[in-house]
Amino acid sequence: MGGPVKERAEFASRCEPDILFDGQEVLLGNIEVIPTPGHTSGSTCFLVESTHSKRYLFTGDTLFRGKDGSWEAGYIPGYSDKAPLIESLKLLQEIKPNIVLSSGSEQDIGFEEIVPEDWGGHVERALSNLLKAKRQQTKEKRLS
Repeated sequence: MGGPVKERAEFASRCEPDILFDGQEVLLGNIEVIPTPGHTSGSTCFLVESTHSKRYLFTGDTLFRGKDGSWEAGYIPGYSDKAPLIESLKLLQEIKPNIVLSSGSEQDIGFEEIVPEDWGGHVERALSNLLKAKRQQTKEKRLS
């Protein structure tokens, strides 16, 4: 088991981690660790290069498939931190995976095989929706 240094205390009470990471790095030769704070402070995505030349992006809850099948930002009001999540989404937008897998989904299936060049557009829509929600919250605060 492994996880981010920032969340070590949370999972160490269950078992001692084998691997800890604190930044973007490559583990075991083909697993890129991509810290993506925002959903939680220690949120992390992983990009795995397969032996068959496929790139698998594991998003955890940073991005998940929504009810309509689109990818959405994993923002939970009162729990998540929007500013780091926005920066994390911008980072993920640059990746070109073949298959994206999420631990959360509002669909029966939490993964999607995609055209690598299209991934940036999926993330851009999630980012746009997150920013719209942020503007709406700001507007509501001013009116109250």
